[in-house]
Amino acid sequence: MAAAPTAAELLQPPVPTPLQPGALAPQPQSQAPAQVPAPAQAPAAAPAAVPPEAQPPVAAPPAPQPPEILLPLDFEAHGVPEAPFGKLIYKMAGRYKVNPYLIAAMIQVESAFNPRARSRKGARGLMQLLPATARRFGLQRKKDLFNPAKNLEAGIRYLKWLSERFRGDAVRVLAAYNAGEGAVERFGGVPPYQETRDYVTRIFGLLGLVPVPENPPALQDEGAVAAAGR
Repeated sequence: MAAAPTAAELLQPPVPTPLQPGALAPQPQSQAPAQVPAPAQAPAAAPAAVPPEAQPPVAAPPAPQPPEILLPLDFEAHGVPEAPFGKLIYKMAGRYKVNPYLIAAMIQVESAFNPRARSRKGARGLMQLLPATARRFGLQRKKDLFNPAKNLEAGIRYLKWLSERFRGDAVRVLAAYNAGEGAVERFGGVPPYQETRDYVTRIFGLLGLVPVPENPPALQDEGAVAAAGR
């Protein structure tokens, strides 16, 4: 009898997929560009040698950009995520133009697909929304947080809003979903909370990716996490 698939296997989109490791990373050039011969001209005097200390510094290469995991996939090519509430996730993700596999990964980390989940800080439902956040995105009654469809829609609307606020930077969007957009803005990136860093890494890992490092500030203690996180 075959072993049951793991959570990571359930959340992987069918092959082929643009979310495989390295698929979205900048690719090196296969070869140097062809050299264009310079036009013939009279020989010139050789330039004077420039001492090493007078030479201009070499510019550092640009930092790699985070993968665009917030963007929608080709829905027809990839289909419904093979996870609990997969059809509902697929429907809501299509409505708001976000990646359904990202939503499935977030739910796995947030609530393990338990629509009755509740955190010690009061976050509830599939996408672990706080009542105050849920009200901002259409849920006025606390009991609606335990309704899978309503919770999912409010959570996706919040994710979409964060994506617009942080210009599609998936690392910062996910960090803001976990720690709050104020914390991301205050620190200029992923806050120095171990919980938030682990959260971003786990979601990227379920998608077969590695988040681009930001050189964040040193970790703070758990008291800071409780004060700024959920």
